[in-house]
Amino acid sequence: MTRTGSVLRALIAFFALALCAPLMAQETGAGEANLKLPSLSTVSFLGGISGSSLLMGGMVVSFLGFIFA
Repeated sequence: MTRTGSVLRALIAFFALALCAPLMAQETGAGEANLKLPSLSTVSFLGGISGSSLLMGGMVVSFLGFIFA
């Protein structure tokens, strides 16, 4: 009886914590919408590749993967 009682108490505590956790979360106002990103034309990657060229190359690779999938 004590084993099932302790398991039951653990389950109740787990579910109570899982239901109350969203209520305890605090919004700080800092999120993805507040990020300041540099212009892709002003940065370079991998020894001189412009940011916009790197982005377009990644989009081409992704599109080719989409076609072959």
